[in-house]
Amino acid sequence: MQPPRTTSLGRLFDAAAAIAGVRLVQSYEGQAAMELEAQVRTPLRLVDGYAVRSGVLDFRPLILHLARQGLCERDSADLFHGTLIAGLAEWAVEGARSLDTRQIALGGGCMTNRVLAAGLMQALRSRGLNAYLPRLAPANDGGIALGQAAFARQVIANEHPSMEENQTCA
Repeated sequence: MQPPRTTSLGRLFDAAAAIAGVRLVQSYEGQAAMELEAQVRTPLRLVDGYAVRSGVLDFRPLILHLARQGLCERDSADLFHGTLIAGLAEWAVEGARSLDTRQIALGGGCMTNRVLAAGLMQALRSRGLNAYLPRLAPANDGGIALGQAAFARQVIANEHPSMEENQTCA
């Protein structure tokens, strides 16, 4: 049986947390990921725990390994985070090469995970890339919403130039 496919890193965290026995049912978004992160002592990379093929990053080997080994929560969290960092770094390096850039912007809800964000920043920098995390807005949906609002404001201002001039604050 093949595991379901997803483009969401959050669903990968959910799967790993469930397999590790950390969290089977969530009361709020991100609960499983946060509880899995709290178990990490030292991230460790599983050799052959991921594959990058044609620009697609595949963590099925990692998930299958976690399911088959029945590791404790802490060992699962260490192996998951370390392999995730290694896989994402390799994938980002390949992407940067294909675009002929050394600049990588990191974002998304999983970048609120300090273990993942710090490990990925270090891995990318050690490979000669300039990696950036958001500082003035959150990396998760809050930052996306802020960007959408700023974009909408610009569109409205371009369509109705007089609106900006007529705004006053009370």
